[in-house]
Amino acid sequence: MNRLSRVLVLAGILYACAHSSGKVLKCATWNLQNYLVQNRYEEGVFRLNHPMPERRKQKIREQILSLRPDVLFLQEIGSKVFLNELRLDLGALGLNYAYAGFSGVDDASRGLAWLSTIPPRSSVFHHPVSLQEKFPEMKRGIQEITLDLDGRLVTFLHVHLKSRFSEDPEDPDSRSFRRAELAALASVATGLAQSRQEVDVFITGDFNTPFDSELLGGLAESWAPVPAFDAGGGAWTYHHQKSGTRDRIDGFWVKKGEGDACSARLLPASGPVPSDHRMVLLEID
Repeated sequence: MNRLSRVLVLAGILYACAHSSGKVLKCATWNLQNYLVQNRYEEGVFRLNHPMPERRKQKIREQILSLRPDVLFLQEIGSKVFLNELRLDLGALGLNYAYAGFSGVDDASRGLAWLSTIPPRSSVFHHPVSLQEKFPEMKRGIQEITLDLDGRLVTFLHVHLKSRFSEDPEDPDSRSFRRAELAALASVATGLAQSRQEVDVFITGDFNTPFDSELLGGLAESWAPVPAFDAGGGAWTYHHQKSGTRDRIDGFWVKKGEGDACSARLLPASGPVPSDHRMVLLEID
């Protein structure tokens, strides 16, 4: 092998090593099930205006530390104060989130939050987001966060859609409300993807709607959920404790045909968990 051939081979090896060692961005979404002060029934005792028990907070920290996501999207955080508490507790254990954001709607008891080790290029809270039909606006709005990954822009739209609880006799299970929210979300996401074609766009959070529901039909026209499984092949993310049902309602969605460079997984379901939801971890190459 002559000198030029050796140089070309060496260059190829160096390029392959540099390319293969590129950092994988780890992003997670998790509904913490009321990380706030509220009336609670814990261990057979009713407690008025009680914070989340410390044993549950400890398990939350343990699960976050087991995955150490670079970016963490959280639902059902009571306020910025509670987000800062979690952030400081994780920092004391060696996981430092230098950047954070909380978005809450007036008079709401909980909101959307994110933690990141990467400085956001931009952070926007979309509220109000108008809905069609008789519903005025999305219940919790949409967080939009854009990150710059060595020149590659990635935008996340973070949501916690309306629950299935309803006091409206004309809208049992909040089906019409959720359908309207999903239509608005699809419009915002698709418009963003079309206007920023150089940006990778993901939708994430708690959709409060099973991913196989016909209510997601409008979103599913252009977007697809990133498949996520635990080691045993389980795909559920929410355990309804009263009925015992298990549904996949949390995760990440990506534009159809653009999900080849990412994968997702779930923590094992065994053992006691601190929330009725499971954390979903997305890894972007």
